[in-house]
Amino acid sequence: MKNIKYILLALALTFSLINAAWAQQVFRDNQLVMGYLSPSQVVDVVGYDRCFTSIGDYLWIRSDNSQNKEPRFEVTVTNSQVRIAKNQHADGRGAYVCHNTELVNRKILSGYVPSGTNIGAGLSCVLSISNFSKVREASGTVPGSVSCAYNSATGRVQASATQAGRISNCGYVCVDPSVEGFSNVISRSYKILSGSENIGTNRKCALGTNFFFSECSGAGVAAASYDSSTGLAIKGINGGCSDASFSYFCSNSTQCQDGIDNDADGFIDGADFSCGSPGDNDETNPKAQCQDGLDNDVDGLTDLTDPGCSNNQDNNEGDGTSQCQDTLDNDSDGAIDFPNDFSC
Repeated sequence: MKNIKYILLALALTFSLINAAWAQQVFRDNQLVMGYLSPSQVVDVVGYDRCFTSIGDYLWIRSDNSQNKEPRFEVTVTNSQVRIAKNQHADGRGAYVCHNTELVNRKILSGYVPSGTNIGAGLSCVLSISNFSKVREASGTVPGSVSCAYNSATGRVQASATQAGRISNCGYVCVDPSVEGFSNVISRSYKILSGSENIGTNRKCALGTNFFFSECSGAGVAAASYDSSTGLAIKGINGGCSDASFSYFCSNSTQCQDGIDNDADGFIDGADFSCGSPGDNDETNPKAQCQDGLDNDVDGLTDLTDPGCSNNQDNNEGDGTSQCQDTLDNDSDGAIDFPNDFSC
C-alpha cells in the first residue's frame, strides 16, 4: 500500500509539472496579453476586453464508432477568465490573445499559413489550430493528434499529425520585440455554428477553433476560413460528424507606416502631410492647404495653380507670390499686377 501511495504521489507530481509546462504566458504589456493554458489552468485577463481564443498548438482526440467516445474541447472567456472545458476524450493546450484597444503600440504579425511557411525568426508567438480532421479508428485504440510548432531560430511554422489525424494550416499571432511600430488589431471568438461575417478585406488574420465536438463515426472536421478578397469569415460548422465554432485575430500596419500610398497623392507614410505619427491610421485627412480644394489665401487661385504651393503637401498657400500679384511693376510699363497689366 505504501508503494502504491508513493506511485500515486509521483504521478500527481508528474501531471502537475506537465500542466505547468503547458501553461505559458508568451507576452504581456498594458495593451496586449497572449499565451497558452492547460486544461487545469484559469488565466486572468482583467483589463483586456477583447479576446481571440482557440485550440492552441496541440490537440489530442480519441473516439470510436459508438457514442461512448465523443471528443469535446472548448476555450472560452467568462468573467475576464480564460479556461478550457473538455471531456476525457480530448486533451491539448488552449491559446489566447487579448487586447484592450484596436491600436496597439507593438509590431504584431498574424496569419494563417501552410506547414513549412517562414514567418520570420526571433518572434514571440502563439499558434492556433484549425482546418484539421481526426479519422475515427474502428478499434478505438489509436488516438489522433494534430499540432503546430514555431521554430524561433529558422522562423518556420510546422504542422504535424499522427496517422489518425490530419492538419493543413496553422494560425499565428506574433510580437516582434526588435521592431518599434503600431498595429491595428481586431479579434473575435464566435459562439455560433453557422453563417459568416464580413470583417473587411485584405486583412492578415490568424484563424482558430474555439469549440470542437465530434459526434459520429467517420471523421470529425474543423474548417475555418477567411477570404481576404471578399472579407467573409466563417463563424462555424454544424452537421455531419462535427460541430465547431471559430475565431480570428487580424493585425495590419497603420496606414502611416505600411509603405503604401493609401490616398494616391504621391506621398507615403511620414512624407504625407496627413500622417501625424506612425500610429496614425488615416493617410487621407487632414489635407494640406495645397490639396484641399480651397482658395486659402483668397487670391483667386487654388492648390497647385497657386504660386504659393510647391507641391500638394505644402500647407501654406499664401507664402509664394507671382509677378502678377506682388504689387510691383515688374516690366516697368506703368501697369501693375492683374488685371491692370495686359501681360497678366
